[in-house]
Amino acid sequence: MSVEIQTNITEQDLIDFNLYHLSHSPTAKRQRLVVTFLPGLMWSGLWLVLSAFSKHPLETMKALIPLIMGGPLFVLLNFVMWRWSLSRQIQKQLAEGENKGALGPRKIIISPNGLAEISELSQSTTHWEAVEKIVATDDCLYIYLSALSAAIVPKRFSPDATSFEEFGKTAKEYRAQAAD
Repeated sequence: MSVEIQTNITEQDLIDFNLYHLSHSPTAKRQRLVVTFLPGLMWSGLWLVLSAFSKHPLETMKALIPLIMGGPLFVLLNFVMWRWSLSRQIQKQLAEGENKGALGPRKIIISPNGLAEISELSQSTTHWEAVEKIVATDDCLYIYLSALSAAIVPKRFSPDATSFEEFGKTAKEYRAQAAD
């Protein structure tokens, strides 16, 4: 039995997917930790080491507190600004092209054989064995076709929450059956 849903993928859907993916990817998480903590630790560490080697370490450290605090402030600012900054970066990258094949109306059809994604400009079919994983968030269902791409099924196109949950559950069952 096949189940289909008509969607209309927006730029915000693509941004949300990328934000989700980069927030949950082990590689992206490790990179974010390094980029966030290493510069802050090096900055603060530099001033702490310099103050330790001065003739009056305690007085020097007190005088350098504003510089030493730059490290923790960098870490805090990085955590606060990360999502906003990444969202803007993705938005700018999307603006580099027309994205005709990625945006707009499309039909997503799931069946025991696989997933079909049909739009005015493209049509693709993926067997369940090729699906990496299926992730449901509060707002979307992401059917990962590779480690970096997914069929996006926004919840707003389901008639109700139950239909959305059933669609996701059915996709997961089809994928599990194909793995057996």
